[in-house]
Amino acid sequence: MAETQSENNKPIEFTLQPTVNAGHDKVNTLSLFTGGGGLDIGFHRAGFRIVACVEIDKNACETLRLNIGKYYDSNCKIYNQDIRDLCPEEVTQERIDFIIGGPPCQSFSAIGRRAG
Repeated sequence: MAETQSENNKPIEFTLQPTVNAGHDKVNTLSLFTGGGGLDIGFHRAGFRIVACVEIDKNACETLRLNIGKYYDSNCKIYNQDIRDLCPEEVTQERIDFIIGGPPCQSFSAIGRRAG
């Protein structure tokens, strides 16, 4: 049971109902702009199951592959390509329950610095 305040300061009570993916005790998660996988490790430790990662950087994908079996299931798919070229149907045959991502902040990215 959780509680929050309404506009007129009266408490509103509600119950959070966790959802469970049928056949799994973890939430199937797609990771976009994965980088070296730091965000994924946090979600993995929180009980999420990363089923696929999309990352354009070749070296970052090698790091991700080294972590298969530790932070990623052995059947986790690593897509080393631009997200704009990825067909959603190709990503995974499993149901995706949750999407996470770490897109670059434009003011700090290499592309942003080159913009002038």
